[in-house]
Amino acid sequence: MKQAGVQHARFHDVRHTWATMMLEAGEDLKVLSELGGHSRISTTADTYSHVTVGLKRRAEEKMGAIVERVTGESTPEGDTAPHENPGSERPSNT
Repeated sequence: MKQAGVQHARFHDVRHTWATMMLEAGEDLKVLSELGGHSRISTTADTYSHVTVGLKRRAEEKMGAIVERVTGESTPEGDTAPHENPGSERPSNT
């Protein structure tokens, strides 16, 4: 934390960041649930992960690859950028 310049972080802040970074790296949600000590995968998904721009981009790229494989046509360059959704970068506090 000192090397990163972080003055203070709660355990659950670190846990949330870890789960999000692992999801963005492509780790399976079930694996994260077990590593996080949750008895249900929904707890991990609902509490410690959220959809980031990187996850949206990866999903759109996968869909583009599927469309290309099925139709033999590639998607236009501009159609692969993630569609921004204000507030989607942070989980709600409700």
